[in-house]
Amino acid sequence: MITQDLLANRILDYLNNRIMLTELVHWAEDAIVTFTESDQRPPNADVVWDILLYIGAADSEGFPLTWEMLREMLERLGRPVQNVAA
Repeated sequence: MITQDLLANRILDYLNNRIMLTELVHWAEDAIVTFTESDQRPPNADVVWDILLYIGAADSEGFPLTWEMLREMLERLGRPVQNVAA
């Protein structure tokens, strides 16, 4: 099952340079299929679904993944982050 935590962790993997954008997009595309085929729905399934759909299209023109968008996604998933200046 694709949960909020699993999705948030994949976004954090991308933000922390552990995976590339193409890996995140391919994971989201696979997760969309898994989500669609599953009879189980996680809590806040609508939020998970909306974010998966956006990330799955993030390699298309017009669907940029900016820091602000990712921060908002993480907040919606219950994982708020903050900017920290080095």
